[in-house]
Amino acid sequence: MRNRKRWQWTAAFILSMALAVGGCGKKEEPVQDKTQTGVEENSGTETGEEAGAGTEGATKLLALGDYKSIQVQAMDTEPTEEEEQREMDTLLEGYAELVEVEGKTVIEEGDVVNLDFRGLIDGEPFEGGTSGEGGYDLTIGSGKFIKGFEEQLVGKELGKSYDLDLAFPENYGNPELNGKPVVFQVTINKIQEKIVPELTDTFVQENLEYDSVEALKTGIREELRTQKEAVALDKKYSDVLTALVEASSFEVSQAEIEAEKSRIISSNETMAAAYGIDLETYLLYFMNGISVEEFERQCETTADIRIKASLVVEAVAEAEAITMSDQEYTQEAEAMMGQYGFTSLEEFEAAYTKEVILDNLIYDKTMDFLIGLAKEV
Repeated sequence: MRNRKRWQWTAAFILSMALAVGGCGKKEEPVQDKTQTGVEENSGTETGEEAGAGTEGATKLLALGDYKSIQVQAMDTEPTEEEEQREMDTLLEGYAELVEVEGKTVIEEGDVVNLDFRGLIDGEPFEGGTSGEGGYDLTIGSGKFIKGFEEQLVGKELGKSYDLDLAFPENYGNPELNGKPVVFQVTINKIQEKIVPELTDTFVQENLEYDSVEALKTGIREELRTQKEAVALDKKYSDVLTALVEASSFEVSQAEIEAEKSRIISSNETMAAAYGIDLETYLLYFMNGISVEEFERQCETTADIRIKASLVVEAVAEAEAITMSDQEYTQEAEAMMGQYGFTSLEEFEAAYTKEVILDNLIYDKTMDFLIGLAKEV
């Protein structure tokens, strides 16, 4: 199943290395003529300096590892009964209705409470601290609000208003709110319970694109299998490339790694700015709250992997004389361009150049070749 283009796949590989990085995985320079590198076809080939980037100060591939004997761990892609049930439960939750509990006046853990609230810092409301029209439905115990908010609502009475004295966490993610004392003025509008519909053929026919519960289960199973196969393929790509990089040897240019590291950091800073936040806050929300220092260390590791990965794949392409005909290029490039919002090949080539697109497509083709060789154990 060949559905992972290099630019998309590069991001997946980096994620597998525990670092989500921004930016396109494409090479910045046009593809070079690789017919003069002298790479032999046998595994463990010595490549010499010409297998590197071809410029002074660039990382060079000294010896290509044995790419014909790579082994990777097989992954089970068959959905479990627990996974299928969880998917159905989630689906039914989406059709659940909130019904006011008659006669109940005191909030308990697990209740779904509709409330109006207004947060005040130093007596003044702040952006995002007020419920909207119609109130807010909050499940007590869900942990959606800051610590103490839901806990203090337990035992409170329907129809009454309360002041909750709280404080934002030190690492809340908003410099204007981090660690600040806050008072939430809260009014309890309703105490509700969630009614989840029963899974029947009638429900399925009225709400879903299936004619029976059994057909729905089959559809869920197939969708889960497709998802797991995609995850397995991503992991196989990263495992194969990791194994090949580790089996190869390089003359490393620290200057080149630092330049690539800076590009990765800059790309993430740009994404953070697009969200209107700084890099530290971006890391909190999108990278499990790692520190800027740890992020920069990971960026250096990622830069090293990116550069080496590009070199070993190019060397395999040379060793195996992997090329692409004009017809194949046109077909693959047209299939790719829609993913990047282009409606014509001319626009696509104007944005990235034909050389770069071809380089990426050959990279894809080479990775497919390596995936085909790899043995699952």
